[in-house]
Amino acid sequence: MTGSLIENDKRCSECLARGMCMARALIEPQLSEWSGALTRITVPQGQAIIKEGAPLDKIYIVQMGCFLSHTSEYQKNSAVNIKNAGDLLGVGGIEKRRYPYTSVAAADCNVVCAIPYQKFLELLAGRPRLIDCFASVMSRELNKQTERVLMMKNTNAMQKLALFLVSTSDNLTARSMSGTDIKLLMSRADIGDFLGITIETVSRVFSQFEQFNILKITGKNLTILDLDGLRRVASGTFPVN
Repeated sequence: MTGSLIENDKRCSECLARGMCMARALIEPQLSEWSGALTRITVPQGQAIIKEGAPLDKIYIVQMGCFLSHTSEYQKNSAVNIKNAGDLLGVGGIEKRRYPYTSVAAADCNVVCAIPYQKFLELLAGRPRLIDCFASVMSRELNKQTERVLMMKNTNAMQKLALFLVSTSDNLTARSMSGTDIKLLMSRADIGDFLGITIETVSRVFSQFEQFNILKITGKNLTILDLDGLRRVASGTFPVN
């Protein structure tokens, strides 16, 4: 963790993101014990919360915002995954006890909950519901990585962006949030970085989607007008000519 970070003492019982993270499995008094072990940290946009190669000492839960992860073993300056509210940061370092990537805050407002790794293990022990939630979060991560592979196999920029937006919509819906009224937490440059396309291409494809009446964009607010049409673009069956 680098830079000057600001602690935030909001408790799990008051957190709007509770239903998306592992805390949803807990009731009192376990919830208070879990909450007491966390340090809430606000991370400024562009700042790293973990650095590749650093020793694993904490697990982070994204409470708010978005984080892009990069690794030197992949293409330079290309993000290998995205972490949103409820996702875990740092678990990839469990095998070798070192973080395998650098995770950088990408949204205007980013908050994580940090817990020492050994304390994390202690709290998991003897709590089947918490272990089940941990497995669920890890399964969600594996599914996201599969989606990432599918995105990168599509050489068509329009399909890549459509898949990204469909995945974002589905993830929000699964968390009981609107899957059609979306606030883009990432910049167009970061979206292009993640998808392997230029910012100019991202802007061009967004404009095409608006021309097709698939979506409407106002600033960082995006409204999906035709989710079925967006899914057809993603699958390559939408008539774009």
